[in-house]
This record gives sequence, structure tokens and C-alpha cells, in this order.
Amino acid sequence: IRNEYGETGVEITDFYWDTIVAGTSNFADSQIIARGKSGTTTIYSMALVQPSEEFAVKKFSHSSGLNSFNEFMNEIVLLPKLKHPNIIKLIGYCIEGKEKLLVYELMPPRISTSLCKDRLKSNPLHQWSVRFKLIIGIAEGVAYLHEYSGLRVVHGDLKLINILLDKSMMNPKISGFGSAEGLTIGVMSPEYSLKMKSDIYNFGVIVLAMMSGKMVTTVSDTASLIDNGGVGEEKKMPYS
Repeated sequence: IRNEYGETGVEITDFYWDTIVAGTSNFADSQIIARGKSGTTTIYSMALVQPSEEFAVKKFSHSSGLNSFNEFMNEIVLLPKLKHPNIIKLIGYCIEGKEKLLVYELMPPRISTSLCKDRLKSNPLHQWSVRFKLIIGIAEGVAYLHEYSGLRVVHGDLKLINILLDKSMMNPKISGFGSAEGLTIGVMSPEYSLKMKSDIYNFGVIVLAMMSGKMVTTVSDTASLIDNGGVGEEKKMPYS
């Protein structure tokens, strides 16, 4: 693969279509982890037998046309260049006719799901010390994108549902790079600087959501959360 920066030898695997079909049980509903916005993408779990490994597969809808292609190319171009413990790792891709798929490390839990999954004390996200650690991890991921990756990367869609958790539920990873942009280090235009500030604003919304335990899924949810400083009883988690 040659990316837009003229570099070749991107270290991701070109998966065989048959391998992905077998690993997802022919994209069975039982293998679905999540669905993307407006139904443009579906995420499946994929299990390989030899070697025994598990991955997540993002399948793009045919109906979204150019938008799907742009998202697919954005992730292939940017993600292999990003090496950070708080950024999702892209393992590979597959192109088969009209089908476009991306393969990631498997990290099923989303913070947005785990926040309100249950209200038992056994849920580690009910501990403020855990949530604080996760917030720091997300902040470090955003700082890496903006300042330390060798590019100035604007995520463009930073929100709670794009924050995944590893199996320990202690390490957050930023995902959802379909709208991301990468700029080589240098003088930024005012427009690009504004996009970076938008990422910071959205990070602040994530922090408020994690502090309050409220789900944020719409613009009105965001406005309400900010107006109330994250305070309120609806969908709120107890602190411990």
C-alpha cells in the first residue's frame, strides 16, 4: 500500500476473504459487536483457529458509496502510522469486489456500554479511581494525535461510543478514525486549528459524561450535560 504521504510498506495484513467469512461465521448476526452510525458499518468478532486469535472486523455498507470508501481509506492511511497504547490498532484489511473490510485488535467493551451496563458495586467503572485513570488514558491518546505522532491528527469524531476498553477494562483506546485528518508538522491553517480545538471540546464532553455516568448520544444530550455541568440523576452512576 502506498499512502498519501508517499510511503510504502505499511505494516498491515491483507486478509483473504474466505478467512474472514469463516472467522465471522459468514457475518452471522450472533457475531455482531456493534453497528456504526446510520447503519454504514457493522462490527463483527472474528475467531481464527490456526493460529488461535480473535479480531474485530468492520464491514462497510455498499449503500454508503463514496463515504464508505473515504472512511476506509482514511483508516488505512492513518492508523498504521499511529503507535500508542491508547489508540486502536489496525491489524489488516480485505477488499473483495465491492466489499471493504478492516480488521482490528478485538476490544469489545465500549465505555459508553460499560458505564450504564449495571449499577452494581462490582462494576469497576463505579470506582472514581478507575474512571480517572481512563480519562487520563484518553487524554494521552488525544495529546499523541495532536502533538506527538509525527503528524497533527484531528480525530473529527471524538465521542464516548468511540472509546473502547481492553479486556481488563482498565485501558481505553480511541477508535472511529473514519473522519480523521492528518497534517504533516508545520504551520497550521486557522481552519485546521479550529478542528483540533473541536477535538478538545469533545474530549471535555467525554470527561463530563464519565464523571456523571450519563449517556451522550445526541446534540441535545451534549448541551444538557454541559449546561448542568454533568450534574443530574438521570442515568447517573454512584461514586465510590
